[in-house]
Amino acid sequence: MMAAAAHIKALGLKPKRSIRVLLAANEEYGLAGAKAYAKAYQHDAKKHLIGGESDFGAGTIYRFDSHVAPQAFGLMDQVAQAIAPLGVMRGDNNAHGGADVSALKKLGMPVVDMQQDGSDYFDYHHTANDTLDKIQPEAMAQNATVWALFAWLAANHPGDFGWFADQP
Repeated sequence: MMAAAAHIKALGLKPKRSIRVLLAANEEYGLAGAKAYAKAYQHDAKKHLIGGESDFGAGTIYRFDSHVAPQAFGLMDQVAQAIAPLGVMRGDNNAHGGADVSALKKLGMPVVDMQQDGSDYFDYHHTANDTLDKIQPEAMAQNATVWALFAWLAANHPGDFGWFADQP
């Protein structure tokens, strides 16, 4: 996610809206970081137009799912068109968003999921071998580019993505 934001900044692009990268802590033991962030911004939660999480390694993204209101389907189709040349197909509108954005999703925030190849993720996850030399640079570059395109399009979209009441 940080590389995606860095791509946009390196190009000298100025989005119409802020692009925020959250580094949350304690996912495995209670989501303390995600919960604290949502609590800190609960009164301004609707300023977060849409969220997504990248927490499954650096594998190639192959599918893009959303959980947005119908008025945002057009933008989701634009995102799908933009990332299709990178090997990413459009998925459904049943995205979960991930653990670290789950507290904001419960408040009603729309979310996206970038489904990625995690076939070797648990070979290294939380082991002494979980080091950068295991990452395929081309896969990580594709992953960061997909997220950068999504973030850019979302930040420059003139509308919203439709907040939801009573999220699951």
